[in-house]
Amino acid sequence: MEFMLLAVAQSSCPAYAGVPGTPGTPGHNGSPGRDGRDGFPGPKGEKGDPGIAADNNLITKLQLDIKHLTDRLSGIEKGFVESCSALVARPDLLMALLKHQICAVLLLMEFMLLAAAESSCPAYAGVPGTPGHNGSPGRDGRDGFPGPKGEKGDPGVGAQGPPGKIGPPGLAGPQGHKGNPGSGTGVQSALVTRLQSDVKYLTDRLAVVEKVLGYHMFRKAGQKYYVSDGLVGDFEKAQKFCSDAGAKIVLPRSEDENKVLTSMQAALESTYVYVGATDRKKEGHFVDMSDQPLTFTNWKEKEPNNYDGVEDCTVIYKDGVWNDINCNSEWHVVCEL
Repeated sequence: MEFMLLAVAQSSCPAYAGVPGTPGTPGHNGSPGRDGRDGFPGPKGEKGDPGIAADNNLITKLQLDIKHLTDRLSGIEKGFVESCSALVARPDLLMALLKHQICAVLLLMEFMLLAAAESSCPAYAGVPGTPGHNGSPGRDGRDGFPGPKGEKGDPGVGAQGPPGKIGPPGLAGPQGHKGNPGSGTGVQSALVTRLQSDVKYLTDRLAVVEKVLGYHMFRKAGQKYYVSDGLVGDFEKAQKFCSDAGAKIVLPRSEDENKVLTSMQAALESTYVYVGATDRKKEGHFVDMSDQPLTFTNWKEKEPNNYDGVEDCTVIYKDGVWNDINCNSEWHVVCEL
């Protein structure tokens, strides 16, 4: 009806129209619409590549992180879908929107008609009207449509969520090529070295035992063996005999070893047995066959005395005491293996 009256006024050009009043101030902005509901879950993603092997704690942590992020993403997508369907689910909101649009169109047409009447029917301007009152605050705005997806934000600093569930095992991959021989871990290398050392020790001991069994008489002294075939000779002959056998002239280095040699001497029914100690290089300073000082001795009282200045070698008497003697004397030979 308002539109029809304006049209009649334009065609008849009656009395001069007054100046429109000052528009009221704009209403206050409506409060923000409510948050939309969670969106529907997104489609299932494609199967990922097989993961890199890791320890169980790391795997569990990563799985909880994945579940936490998946739940958050599903909630956001669900909110998008429900916000878009809000107008369809709320007919009252849709009707309110249409009313606002119709009023806006009518006001625009009224303005255009008034402008046309003023230009076609010239007249004197009327008395300005009283300024209108401020309009009442506008109603709350409708729920807005979901905005576009924002850019990926910076990594958060919040607590890390729990890992997700362990996924199903992947398909078995093809068999790889045969690798090069490895050098082994530190523990394995140490074990191999120790075993190799044990094998060498046992092999050497077996070789010694086999030699021992080839002699007429032998006695075990700790980790050594005293052996003899009953040979009698001077010191030079004794030294050569033992050296050719891969041994050396016997030399007790403790009271126990001295007793073992004494028992062997009794079995040989010998008065003296040569011992591997001399003072040929320095009178009165007895050393072993490697020129090392003696660590054990059992000299007879008042010995060594270098009788007549020719006693540079050593023998053991049947009671276990030692005596210096001429190296050209011939006595039983006992070797040490």
